[in-house]
Amino acid sequence: MDDELKKAFIELQSKAVETAQRVQRAESEIEQCKIGVRHAKLTQKEVSELPQDTRVYRSCGRLFVLESVATVKDMQETKIKEKEEKVKALEAQNEYLKKSLKESEDSIREMLLQRQGRT
Repeated sequence: MDDELKKAFIELQSKAVETAQRVQRAESEIEQCKIGVRHAKLTQKEVSELPQDTRVYRSCGRLFVLESVATVKDMQETKIKEKEEKVKALEAQNEYLKKSLKESEDSIREMLLQRQGRT
């Protein structure tokens, strides 16, 4: 019986560690997306202040492509929407992971209390 308890404890502990790492990764990705949104909004703001006949270039790999101001503004708007949707999805995933982590930690505590009660 004690071996089964030890095995279950180790399994729960590894699940908790894995979940904590996934939470940390999700939070990091959320922060990167938010930085991307701020960058896109700033770029959009600066481009919208330019006259419509201004030559605007966007990077495409190792080269720059000539685009119209309207096209660049539309591209930035699309990028903002995509990043904001990704942030919402990641935040929902992060909440789920935090719940899962809490449940794992509670199970570990319960298991330890149960073991101390037997001794």
